[in-house]
Order: sequence, then C-alpha cells, then structure tokens
Amino acid sequence: MTSRSSFVPWIKTFKLSVPFYLGLLPFVSVFWCAIIGTVLTREPLFLVYAGFAGLAAAAIYLAQWGIWALFLKLLWSDPPRWLRAAPWHRQPIHFGVGLMAALPLALILMAHAPAQQIYPRRAAAEFLTTVMLRYSWVWVGAVAALYNLVKRWLD
Repeated sequence: MTSRSSFVPWIKTFKLSVPFYLGLLPFVSVFWCAIIGTVLTREPLFLVYAGFAGLAAAAIYLAQWGIWALFLKLLWSDPPRWLRAAPWHRQPIHFGVGLMAALPLALILMAHAPAQQIYPRRAAAEFLTTVMLRYSWVWVGAVAALYNLVKRWLD
C-alpha cells in the first residue's frame, strides 16, 4: 500500500505536462541550448537568445495558466481540487520545475545536433519535434523527481 503523498509528484507532473507540451518545451529547450552555447563558445550573444526564449516561455506559461483558470471558472462554480490551477504565488515554482527539468532534454537535443547535419533535408522544426517526443519521458521523470524535492514548498 502506498500513501496518497507518493502520488502527489506524479499528479503535479501530469498537470504541468499539459502547458509544457502545448508549446513550452521548445522554448525552454532553446533557453538551455543557448545557455550551454554561451558557456561552450563564450559568446555573450547567445544570452540574448536565452533571454528571449525564457521570457517567451514565461509569458506563454502565464497566459496558459490564466486561460485555464478562466476556463474552469466558466465551466464550474466549484471545480474539483485536482483539476484546479495552482494559485498565483506558486506559479514561479511550477515554472521553475518545468524549466529545470528541461535541462536534460536540452542536453540530449545538443547530443543529437550533429546527427541533424548528416540529414540536411530534414527541417529543424521536424528534427526538434522528433527528438523531444522520443525523449519526453526524460522530462517527465525529471519533473516528478524535482516535485519530490520541492514538495515542502508546495504544500
């Protein structure tokens, strides 16, 4: 028998996967790839790309959170607790967990980047989508592990 608390990180992972799979994973992966590119090449221009990708990801995440909260208000007067979006003051923690969990995915993406040069006929977006979908389980596992680490701030 397992307690309910052992399933909480997985429930939160599922809830976070919806906005991240609706468009945030490419932005946060580009964010990490630009940060890693800055470290490897010592070219500060990559930080500008990382800043734009990070701001775009944060804006999209908050917009999705607002739309979800509005959607629930329109459908239910009292939505189920497991379906409710987290309160406003906890959104930075959830976004940070999703952002940090994308680091292993960005490392995998950068490891596959030389393979894309072998097949130049493949479009960059198709390549990015293929790698991200193939290794999305890495992101899911990283999110669940991070939620398990930060659960005291979320309760």
